[in-house]
Amino acid sequence: MSRLQTVGLDIGSNTVSCTQLSLGKHGSIKVRRDKSFPVRLSEGLVPGGKLKPEAVMRALMAIEQIVSKFDYHNSRSRAVATAVLRIAGNPEVFTKPAEEILGTPIEIVDGTEEARLTAIGAVFGLPERDDWAILDIGGQSTEISSRETDGTWRSISMPLGVVGVTEKYFSSETPSEAEQQNARSMVRRTLEENLPIPVHGHLVCVGGTPTTLSRLVHGMTEWNREMVHGSVVSLEDTHRWMGIASTLDVTTRIEKYGMKPMRADVFPAGVLILLEMMNYLSKESFTVSANGLRVGLALSLLNA
Repeated sequence: MSRLQTVGLDIGSNTVSCTQLSLGKHGSIKVRRDKSFPVRLSEGLVPGGKLKPEAVMRALMAIEQIVSKFDYHNSRSRAVATAVLRIAGNPEVFTKPAEEILGTPIEIVDGTEEARLTAIGAVFGLPERDDWAILDIGGQSTEISSRETDGTWRSISMPLGVVGVTEKYFSSETPSEAEQQNARSMVRRTLEENLPIPVHGHLVCVGGTPTTLSRLVHGMTEWNREMVHGSVVSLEDTHRWMGIASTLDVTTRIEKYGMKPMRADVFPAGVLILLEMMNYLSKESFTVSANGLRVGLALSLLNA
């Protein structure tokens, strides 16, 4: 098992994502492989409910691909599951077969630890500064972290995600104004209940919503990691794409704008949450990070 090669595996509510890092001779860290698999493990899930067998199967198929493509068994590896397994009533139906495939345990971390690891990964490759505030909008939860004066991260996790909002508030692929307003009201209430104190610093956003939005705003016809990482998206552009995305059916989002199938259907909900967060925090723009929890996990092994 190589100590110069690490793999971080993020088992999320909507995607399973994996990054492989390598350590060079002079201490440089390189992203060797990085890929996200849309699986929607939290499909139809409510707190305490059961994972759907078809969703579990999709996620297990992604795990099998990761083992073969990321040299998982020959690397220092760490696998973490987030909100989907925190709220599921039967997480073992996934974790048991997944751990057999991986050969390593799966950690189900709490929201605060998820946010901390995400923040570490998010700032990797971005300019050094002390005032980053990290936002991660997931499938079933949203985390935000800001750096304290001593260099540690203060993190908050909220029960707010793109899959949950889509399934609960949107009855069609093109949500009505009334449905959007109901969702916005819920998001604002959630923020008021969970973020009672100001979050200072420049906003950095990770996850499928901001990276997809960056690609659209900057006219990328396909995914380009180098162009996405560190790009900036304005509040104005976020508003504009909320208006565009909410009027398009899923097929058009996929065929015309190149969104992935399990990103296209939840994209309006993600942009809606992002808009409400920016307004709540009084942010006029955000920087996009192509990294996140999976990179934070891989970095934690390099630094161990």
